[in-house]
Amino acid sequence: MPEETAQTCVDPDVGRFLNEAISGALRVPSRERDRKRFEKHMKECGKCRKTMVDHLNETVTIPALKQFAREKGLTFAEVFDVFTHGIERNNKEGN
Repeated sequence: MPEETAQTCVDPDVGRFLNEAISGALRVPSRERDRKRFEKHMKECGKCRKTMVDHLNETVTIPALKQFAREKGLTFAEVFDVFTHGIERNNKEGN
C-alpha cells in the first residue's frame, strides 16, 4: 500500500493506537501484539508518523533545546538555528 499524505491515516484500525503509543500503554507485555502492529504501521503511515514526530518535538526536543540554551547562556533561537542547520546538513549527507 503506498504511503498516504500526512492528512490521512492509512489504516485507522491500527492508527487508533497512537495515543496509547504516546502514553506508553503499548509498552506493557500484554500489548506486545498491538505495539508491533503499530510500529509497522508507523513505517507506512505519514499521518501517524507526523503526529508522533510533532508530539516528540513538543515534549522532548524543544524542552531539551531550551534547557541547553539556558545552561549555556544562549537564546533558544541561537540553539534552534544551529540544531536545524545540523539536521539539514545530515539530511543532505544521507545520515
